[in-house]
Amino acid sequence: MNAPFLDPMNATLRESRMVLERLVQWKGVEPGMIFSVMDCGVYSAALGPSGCEDLERQIALLASSPSAPISIIEAGDAIRIDAGGRHAWLIAEPALDLAIDEYRRKGAGAVTVVNAVEPAELRIVAAIAEKHELSATATAGDDGSVRIEVGARDPSRQTVLDRIRRQGIPVRRDLWFHLFHLSSNALAEDTVISRTHTGAFMIKPDGTVVGEHDEEFAHEDISMLTAEALEFRR
Repeated sequence: MNAPFLDPMNATLRESRMVLERLVQWKGVEPGMIFSVMDCGVYSAALGPSGCEDLERQIALLASSPSAPISIIEAGDAIRIDAGGRHAWLIAEPALDLAIDEYRRKGAGAVTVVNAVEPAELRIVAAIAEKHELSATATAGDDGSVRIEVGARDPSRQTVLDRIRRQGIPVRRDLWFHLFHLSSNALAEDTVISRTHTGAFMIKPDGTVVGEHDEEFAHEDISMLTAEALEFRR
């Protein structure tokens, strides 16, 4: 007897990263920022409050962010970052890096971010800071600014990344597969020729499959390699 599908389901860390990486790549995020922004999306989905429900909207806002560099203003011990209308996912890691540098050198680290799109998303610095074995908070100001502060971390506490690795990210099944199919826009169009790199097999333009009769692949079903179209299966 087949077990019923769980809904909501739990998306694994690997699958979440894959889908987010494809989505931000498809939307034109600068190559050097893809992995940083991908992790921001994963942490945003894991930390809520909207979780995966808000990912598509956030990615649309991300795609429309200006490409101008951010401005850093130092006045005494205060560091102020003008995001210039860039999305919070593009600002989170650079802002946190500056706060960590202050913390390492002075024993206390804080920066204030202004003019960021979706400033509430800067809450993800709490998860990003854990890879540095530090804690971080993001406190919203009445003027739309966000103050990021870095401090020591309790090593006995489970990290957000470890929680995702062990438990996954809760998400509605229909929403997950919507995002999954949407992420396919980042991939090359599927054709028989586009599968020439599949495993240890190679497909020639005339449809000949090299490796088809090799003994080690005798029990492999390679029919999918030459099918005219592939269907996703749930």
